[in-house]
Amino acid sequence: MATVGLVLARKTASAPRDLVWAHVVDAELRQVWWPGSQVEASLGGSVSEQWSDGAGDSEVVRDASGVIDVCISGHVLGFRWRDAADEFETEVLLTLRSGESTADGSADSAYPSGAVGASESTDITVSETGFGRFADASERIADAQQGWIELLTALVTTVEAAVETADSAPGENLAPYEENRSEASPDAPTSPDAEPDSTEVGEDDSEAEIDAEAEPNVEPEAELKAESEAETESESETEAELSFDDLIRGA
Repeated sequence: MATVGLVLARKTASAPRDLVWAHVVDAELRQVWWPGSQVEASLGGSVSEQWSDGAGDSEVVRDASGVIDVCISGHVLGFRWRDAADEFETEVLLTLRSGESTADGSADSAYPSGAVGASESTDITVSETGFGRFADASERIADAQQGWIELLTALVTTVEAAVETADSAPGENLAPYEENRSEASPDAPTSPDAEPDSTEVGEDDSEAEIDAEAEPNVEPEAELKAESEAETESESETEAELSFDDLIRGA
């Protein structure tokens, strides 16, 4: 059965995907670009949007609520919701996909080592379906389309402002970003390229030198095992990349 009444909105933010996700799921950050919203970013969590505009006969009231049925941290958030005055639900799917980094490398970024900086972009897509069941489908589709475009525009403006602030004042406004990264990879190893603190180096440099002959011999079997583990790790990282175009709700 063909999807009837599709709303599709897309925007690209010059900000890392994890930072964009933080602005979607963190209540305080989300209120900046989506006031009146509540999102519990987990399967079965609640989502709602409540606001009013105007007064008297011209007042417009929004009181929508629903349940999250798709949640892949850092990538996808999907939910079904309806306005209190409506008979039918609509289905919303928000996806984030990392874009290409710009030519001006991230060396000057305020983000920590190993993190993507201001030079990385994120493609944001929102789709909402189910309007074809309403008698006033055309009007609802137009309103929803405009509403999502305005929200995504506000989201992009907010996250890009956060990136600029971080670049001008390193370390600020990065707490949600850091928290999200640590949740995604709690066992991330320390970079092997990290240089030791100069205070830990002895005064006698000769003691710090390592005799090449003193290095342990690595057996061929150990080398093959290390290479195999590295290849397995690489394959796991590749498989972790999600193909959102193949994502089907409920699959």
